[in-house]
Amino acid sequence: MTGRRIAPLVPGAVYKEYPAADHGVFGGHKDRLNADLLEFVKR
Repeated sequence: MTGRRIAPLVPGAVYKEYPAADHGVFGGHKDRLNADLLEFVKR
């Protein structure tokens, strides 16, 4: 909820939401998270 509000205020920020994920996003959604991180780093 906070990230959604803050992202538009941060230059270069990219807000990604994982609807079915909780705080364990690193374990349950690691493939998607890694792909999103790689995409962000390449920008």
